Amino acid sequence: MKPNRRLRLRRATIEDLDILVKQRRNMFEDLRHRTSLEHKVGDRSYRRFVKEMMPKGRFVGFLAETKDGEVVAGACVWIRDIQPHPGKISPRKGPYLMSVYTAPKFRRLGLATRLVKETMKWAKKNGFMQMTLHASRMGRRLYQDLGWERTWEMRFNLKGRR
Repeated sequence: MKPNRRLRLRRATIEDLDILVKQRRNMFEDLRHRTSLEHKVGDRSYRRFVKEMMPKGRFVGFLAETKDGEVVAGACVWIRDIQPHPGKISPRKGPYLMSVYTAPKFRRLGLATRLVKETMKWAKKNGFMQMTLHASRMGRRLYQDLGWERTWEMRFNLKGRR
């Protein structure tokens, strides 16, 4: 398949829940190996999360599908609470880009770029001024090419600590 224009983008619905869960699992499998138990726990948790957030308007997904209806890529936005900042009215909400995934045989066709641009367009249309995400090494170039900037975040693993 060559031009990605043969693939149409559409909004995900709750009927796409199995696809959304599968794409997120595939994304994590591409990033690093996880055990079957870790995947089961993650899948169950993500399924509950989407079922809770989508009806509230706090989760939106975009999917790319072939003319035959095969979903081959996706990207999602979670509208999350943001901590108050000086000069900002709170409580605030902000879009967080997540679960960007393209099936291997459909990669390098520009689908992820189209999907990310679609999420950005949606966020802007809905009045948001910025978006955030956690980029994997695999995805950083895509986001940089679209004008996203790296920020500084740190993490501390509490597991096993006293």
